[in-house]
Amino acid sequence: MLDEALTANAPRLLIIDPVVAFLDSDVQSSSDQSIRRALSPLAQLAEKHRCAVVLVRHMNKNSSLRSMYRGGGSIGFNAACRSSWLFTDDPQDRSRLLLAQIKNNLAGPQPTLAYRIVRESCIPPRLHWLGPTSLTADQLLGHNRKPDPLFPREHARDFLAELFQSGPQLTSMVWDAAQAQGLKKRTIQSARHDLSIRSLRVWTGENTSPGGSCPANACLTPFRPNIAPTTSRTCSPICVTSIQPIRWRNLRTK
Repeated sequence: MLDEALTANAPRLLIIDPVVAFLDSDVQSSSDQSIRRALSPLAQLAEKHRCAVVLVRHMNKNSSLRSMYRGGGSIGFNAACRSSWLFTDDPQDRSRLLLAQIKNNLAGPQPTLAYRIVRESCIPPRLHWLGPTSLTADQLLGHNRKPDPLFPREHARDFLAELFQSGPQLTSMVWDAAQAQGLKKRTIQSARHDLSIRSLRVWTGENTSPGGSCPANACLTPFRPNIAPTTSRTCSPICVTSIQPIRWRNLRTK
């Protein structure tokens, strides 16, 4: 039937809106393989009649997905088409609309274009193009989404990375600051391993200062032996050049 209609009218453009409404009942819209089989004859008709075909889909409700996966049904729709575009409101200016690229096999990356629909009496509506914008399809579909909350271990890593920017810290100060952030000791220990933060014991006698030769990413644990030393003690210098797990060992002062 579609072949006959294209032959009789010889259109340059065919729009199927929405595409899922024209699929047979045995076509599974969520199956990539089923969609590819269903659209293959349509691609052959488009080539036969030298006609461009536009398939219209609506968005699903999963706002955590990238724009490539936000169309209703299988990603096979995008895979079967040469290009895929998003039409949506401009979140920065509700008086205009945006056309954003999702996929394009016909040319290089294209900028998002802004436009308005101009409606006048006695004539069909027309598009008034307003030029490119910097927003992408992924940004447009996620601009209202709240950032995903950090897991406790990720929070602990960010906390430690910021804390040690100013240099070595006393263990007691680290624990106090972590508790103020609602972080547990076990979580801090796990994050410390992730960041390769070494824990060093340093002498805190009157003739020495704690951490004089310690690296920036080190927890300093002050200790005072029962017998005062006869020579100055400092911690052994350690260089950590990569974020990789390091086996812990007892570090003795000289």
